[in-house]
Amino acid sequence: MHTLKATGASSLSLPEGSYIYALAPCSAGLAAISSDDSLRLIDSANLKQISVLSSQTHSGGVTCLRTGAGEQGTLLATGGRDGKVRLWDANRTAGATVEFEALKNAPVLSVACNAATNTVVAGTELVSSQAVVSFWDIRFPREPRLQYVESHNDDVTELEYHPTQNHILLSGSTDGLVNIYDTTIQDEDDALVQVINHGSVHHAGFLSPDTVYALSHDEVFSIHPMTNPDDPQKEPEPVLFGDLREPLACEYVVQLCPGGAGYLAVGNKMYSSLIFWFVCLPCSVC
Repeated sequence: MHTLKATGASSLSLPEGSYIYALAPCSAGLAAISSDDSLRLIDSANLKQISVLSSQTHSGGVTCLRTGAGEQGTLLATGGRDGKVRLWDANRTAGATVEFEALKNAPVLSVACNAATNTVVAGTELVSSQAVVSFWDIRFPREPRLQYVESHNDDVTELEYHPTQNHILLSGSTDGLVNIYDTTIQDEDDALVQVINHGSVHHAGFLSPDTVYALSHDEVFSIHPMTNPDDPQKEPEPVLFGDLREPLACEYVVQLCPGGAGYLAVGNKMYSSLIFWFVCLPCSVC
């Protein structure tokens, strides 16, 4: 375990009892969404508030935040329980610059951005037996350019683009599946190039260009090699770590932070602590 030194602390000027849902790097420093439905900008050096981009980001509550939308990757994307995805310019305080609407106004639980293709993707809550992954070109926001409506049968909790291949997208859901798509393929069945059955997905993503991780809501963690559907060789076995709470002496896992081999951020409510564990990939998937 690496020892980390705290260099700053801040309440972000939030109302008492508020929770911070997500932080994301942006051109101004850091962006933050929280339970008071605000979208705030913070100086990453001293954690002082720069501005409040929105005090009412989404009616019903903001749920998710990502950076990297737009041609220059400078826009912030938020999703909310109002079934909307909104883009915000960190250099302006005039409100959202673009708005997209999910199918049947289903609450949006996850977003991802691809600046190279001007694409924003949203994953929804299960509504009327459908959980949808919708793609928009931010230059033409009125209608989605592509939708996957059959790949998940429960809430879509995670979306992430491949770090080097702009056409590869990962989705995770409480139905237990992590899906990987080739988004250049219009047919949904053909676009699905790999399916990982893990358990109700809290977080999932790319640990490296050829490695996927998955973390369930009951803190079970696994690492899987990406597969090539055209390769006849047997699929390599995943590395299954099981429930991380006992081996890491924690009560919950917050997130995996890629970088080198990666860090796992874990928490303990009893001691109000946040601990980072260094994760080394086993040789079988390196």
